[in-house]
Amino acid sequence: MTLAAHSFHEEIDLKGLDLREGRLEDVELLGCTVSDSDLGEATLNRCSFEDVVFKRCDLGVMKLGGSAFRGVRFEDCKLTGIDWSRAHDLTFEVTFVNCVLDFSAFVGLKLKGLRATGGKAHHVVFADSDMRKVTLKDMDLAGATFTGNDLRDADFSSCTNLELEPNTNRLQRTKLPLDAALRHLSMLGIKVPGLGG
Repeated sequence: MTLAAHSFHEEIDLKGLDLREGRLEDVELLGCTVSDSDLGEATLNRCSFEDVVFKRCDLGVMKLGGSAFRGVRFEDCKLTGIDWSRAHDLTFEVTFVNCVLDFSAFVGLKLKGLRATGGKAHHVVFADSDMRKVTLKDMDLAGATFTGNDLRDADFSSCTNLELEPNTNRLQRTKLPLDAALRHLSMLGIKVPGLGG
């Protein structure tokens, strides 16, 4: 099955799509499941995905041209090298489960309430975004950078390799893993006897 330009698809299962380096224009999916498909390096212009589940898909280096993601769930997907700031900002509502997000960018987005569980986010850039109440659970954040974000009430407590610069992010009631919390306190000149102090 192919996805023709200016097409609408509702509550269907799309399996084994091969759209690598392809182009989707004004395609709308509502309540669909996309599985075992390859959209790597594909260009998505003005597409809309609502209540869509992507399973075991390669979406690496996908290019987003104002496409909308509302209520979208990615499971066991490769999502490397994606500039998510090119998505439609007002409709960005996604969940990641056991995905690889390496070398991606989330810049200037409203990510409030975003949930991601498991997987990796190596060298991901989180910048100038509303990340209030974001929950990243059991994720490896090696090399990820956080700059200019609102991290109030965010939960990173079960993540590994988290490095946060306290002076460039807004932290309040933010849950951190112990090693990151101790580094944060050390940067503020606070020592905790018996815990690396």
